[in-house]
Amino acid sequence: MNALSAPRRERSMGFAQLGALVALAAGVVFAAGSACPRAAWAQAELFVTNALDNSITVYARAATGNAAPRRVIRGEATQLSHPAGVAVDTVHDEVLVANTGTHSITVYRRTASGNATPLRAISGDRTRLAGPFGLVVDTVHDELLVANLSIAGGNSVTVYSRTANGDAAPLRVIEGVDTGLNEPEGLALDAVHDELFVANATPSVTVYKRMDDGNVAPVRSITGGSTGFGARSAVAVDAMHDEVLVTGFFIAPSVAVFGRLASGDAIPLRSIAGPATGLNGPTGLALDLVNDEVAVANSGNSSVTVYRRTASGEVMPLRTLNGNAAELDGPVFPAITAAVCPSRFDIDWSGNEHAECFRDLDRASGVSAGLDVGGTGHTALNFTGSTGAAAGTWLTVYDAMTPTADEESTSSVDTLCADVLIERFNNVKGVGVVALLHERVGRRGLALLLYDAGNTDTLVLATVEGDPAKHGKLTPLQGTSLRGAIAENSWYRLILTVDPAQAAVTGAVFKHATATDPNSALAAQVGGTLAYRTVALPAGVTSPGAHGIVASAVNAVLNASVTNFTNDASRCTP
Repeated sequence: MNALSAPRRERSMGFAQLGALVALAAGVVFAAGSACPRAAWAQAELFVTNALDNSITVYARAATGNAAPRRVIRGEATQLSHPAGVAVDTVHDEVLVANTGTHSITVYRRTASGNATPLRAISGDRTRLAGPFGLVVDTVHDELLVANLSIAGGNSVTVYSRTANGDAAPLRVIEGVDTGLNEPEGLALDAVHDELFVANATPSVTVYKRMDDGNVAPVRSITGGSTGFGARSAVAVDAMHDEVLVTGFFIAPSVAVFGRLASGDAIPLRSIAGPATGLNGPTGLALDLVNDEVAVANSGNSSVTVYRRTASGEVMPLRTLNGNAAELDGPVFPAITAAVCPSRFDIDWSGNEHAECFRDLDRASGVSAGLDVGGTGHTALNFTGSTGAAAGTWLTVYDAMTPTADEESTSSVDTLCADVLIERFNNVKGVGVVALLHERVGRRGLALLLYDAGNTDTLVLATVEGDPAKHGKLTPLQGTSLRGAIAENSWYRLILTVDPAQAAVTGAVFKHATATDPNSALAAQVGGTLAYRTVALPAGVTSPGAHGIVASAVNAVLNASVTNFTNDASRCTP
């Protein structure tokens, strides 16, 4: 039974440190409701151009087998004509496509579907486009680079303003006998070293300075019998691991990997090749450094095969996308977008946010997204498991990539809130939000948790260890009694505000007008406001820092859910 159907039972908190932390403070008034839209978030996706179908098919990043696309751009209004190269610009939310059939570049909304009209198109005699095949969008310098493979007027790399439209002349053109270009198809930009890599069907890979213009000789070239190249190649640069990946099309289909500075008749560091690989007329490839994978479009059997980035030899793909439902037809180039995890977020776990924007640091097996554990029918991040007398902690951090030195915070004063639900009474269990977390030795963050503990329910502020060797260890700083006011299977709004400059922290919890609806208006505050003020924040807690969600239990079976997790103050305290 839970508190909604049975009287509350007298229980002590069972967590000695928390039992003593009951401090009432003056209340703070928070208004209810918010009409602000959720912050933009986009799932990781796989885009594929289909030359034989004049279409672009878009899938979930990890789609496999005979999976249907999420959406398809196809139809007369799209102006797609034997599309080849594709680039996804997540900064400006656009998709750019090279059309070999009409010597044009067309641009669409990233989320375009169906018979979508382009936002703009580059086409005409002044553009000098000639069989455009590979293309790269450079969001740093706001440019678009295109490889033109046509022998009649092609054999060039043309560069345009990213926003070019109509019969626009290029900003720069690499062409001429000294360039070594010979039916250039693949194109890759190394923004770290300011170099441009071109895959030629000769076959060869020629490398230029990004700002090269005219009849310039390459900085270096990879070509010769030892390279293992086959005709028609695509190229990708991995500046993180100092490598270059190239596809070979004919005779012995392969993906060959070289050192970034390889030159001349270089032997590959490793190659993916052989019947078991599933490679069949590989044309384009896309490197996914977030998931350490490489995807290859196979025009020979209309498939996309995916491998570990470090794969070598005759290895089977991790997964293969093909079949009638997949709608692949002469796939030429793939492009993979990472999830867009905005610094200003508002998350209800209705998509793949957990997998793509969070890292589970403690008890990962007990952290999962889905419908809430209380059965109220809302999407949430759920925390499940059990602990003995020693306290157990579940911890996840909002961060799409592994952090380096410091994580980001949105402002000097940080407000963070979430709706939390605890499924049933069972000794001591809590769930809450984390701010200013750093994952380094000697560093910590702040956690505000709502504890359900019989008649000693408590709102607790604690430090949470960020040291990888101590992840999740909680040390209470202050608490305020809620006097058994927390009902199970009900949603509560938990609000944490941190002012690092003033070393001031406040925490509060509110009911919802409809207990089973976290999207309903806020009602009365539960208990008093927790107010923590010292000369300085606790040792190891500094701004900026990462946000996260934490759960804790002592001698309990934990079943808790969190939704509407946001650092948008207007949604927390409008």
